[in-house]
Amino acid sequence: MSFSMQSQHRICIAEETALGDVPVPANLKQIRFTGTELGLRRKMVESDEIRHDRQIGDVIPGISQIEGDIDFELSFGAFDDLMAAAFCSSWSGNELTTGHQTRSFTIERGFTDIDEYQIYYGCVIDEVSLTVQPESLITGRFGIMGQRMTHQGTPLDPDPEAPAAYAPLDSFRAEIWEGGSRLAHVTGIDLKIENGTARAFALGDQNAVGLIPGISRVTGSLSAFFEVDSLIQKAITATASSLEIRLSGGDGDYQILLPKVQFSGLDIPVKGERAVIMTLPFTGVYDPAVGSNIKITRIPE
Repeated sequence: MSFSMQSQHRICIAEETALGDVPVPANLKQIRFTGTELGLRRKMVESDEIRHDRQIGDVIPGISQIEGDIDFELSFGAFDDLMAAAFCSSWSGNELTTGHQTRSFTIERGFTDIDEYQIYYGCVIDEVSLTVQPESLITGRFGIMGQRMTHQGTPLDPDPEAPAAYAPLDSFRAEIWEGGSRLAHVTGIDLKIENGTARAFALGDQNAVGLIPGISRVTGSLSAFFEVDSLIQKAITATASSLEIRLSGGDGDYQILLPKVQFSGLDIPVKGERAVIMTLPFTGVYDPAVGSNIKITRIPE
């Protein structure tokens, strides 16, 4: 008996024509990833019958839920389709803003060494997060929700398209701008976009008949070495500002603009003898000049 090895695992995707409908032919694309926990979760319905022997009389399978994460290292062009789906939108040239377009994918997990292929239909991006930390590659995570799962011994596409092979972006060339000025002593920034997706169930079906996005929420936290500057005053007075994350690479750049942010607090812990670091959580809100709560601009080399 052969055991599957993690080093021979692959993930492929294809955008669907409608929720749960894989295109024919299924022209899949491989995606780059560092880990995944995408899988099937099923709720069980337990009988409330009261028995003299204290036992459970029956348990039946309930609704099925596809959910999990795909972790990645950000590289230019490798995740543009998934990022657009997380925005419920499409790229307009080289700009991406928040929209209201539901885009779904068929995702295939291939355990290629044992010919086991798990196929997840009707998958949407419920959330995406990015982390920029010193001395690190730019990392992220897509949170997935889906309709149903099958498995088979052959792939949907025996020759999927290879992913973009550009080098991952790193924090050494990252810049953080606030209120139009570059911040000099940032120690990290975390960004999350959440869609608040809800499953819709109907009688006669254990799978969701719809995946409905809710409100777009953009949140995060900025950390920097503690010094007297305008950030502290803006946090105290709840003054609106802007944030921009500039990520540069040899193959292309991304500029992530939050045109209007509110800082929701100021944390300055002291628990040792090293430099003091302050952390400011923030929320991105709609800006009429940009027409969005967030905008990504990609700049090819």
